[in-house]
Amino acid sequence: MFIPENSFNTDISSYDSRLRTHYSRVLPLFPRPQMISEHVPRDMDKWAHVFIQNDAVRGPLSPPYLGPFKVLAKETYFKLNINGRTETVSVDRLKKAHIKCKITVLDAPDTDIFNPSQSPMKTTEQATQPYETREGRTVHWSKKLARDYCT
Repeated sequence: MFIPENSFNTDISSYDSRLRTHYSRVLPLFPRPQMISEHVPRDMDKWAHVFIQNDAVRGPLSPPYLGPFKVLAKETYFKLNINGRTETVSVDRLKKAHIKCKITVLDAPDTDIFNPSQSPMKTTEQATQPYETREGRTVHWSKKLARDYCT
């Protein structure tokens, strides 16, 4: 059998002492500073309506935010009027609702009652004429679609 001449020392007490001295010199590592960016909008105290982030598991084509909801109080948490109830929601889940105009029920114009004698549909000749949309695109209805859907 072959035994090397330069065998290392297998004494357990010396190994233990060397291991202890080595690990006593190792300095502890402190955790890295976390670079979490927190964005809190400056105009948050002026928000009148907000959207709430929908944290539930959603199906396809479901909206990521619910609302808009009216803000009742602004503290560490926002107090919102959700379906007639006062709910407290964290700022992290909120998004400002940009509402261009405020429409109340009293300001809404009276709606016309449907009169079956006055048909809102266009005639086939009117429907086949091209017209321009608000965006400036010209729409041409095919005769088949004008006949099936516009009369």
